[in-house]
Amino acid sequence: MRLLTDPGDIVLDCFLGSGTTAIACIREDRKYIGIEIEDHYVQLAHELIVAETSAKDAQRVFDANQEEQDGVAALKHAAGGEEQGACL
Repeated sequence: MRLLTDPGDIVLDCFLGSGTTAIACIREDRKYIGIEIEDHYVQLAHELIVAETSAKDAQRVFDANQEEQDGVAALKHAAGGEEQGACL
């Protein structure tokens, strides 16, 4: 990460898993976008990110992304699709 990004850059992890890239971004002063389809891993990543950052800041980010996902789910539902996954 240090070789290819600078502090403040945004890192996209389209397979978030347990959130190790997000945690590395927090530690290295990068912003991150994590995408995960499996609810189990979304919750695991959330727990690890909360442990890495202050609970207040992590919860604020998670809540904002959940609101966005709810909006996406509503649009998918209106279009006849199904909601899956989440974005952290």
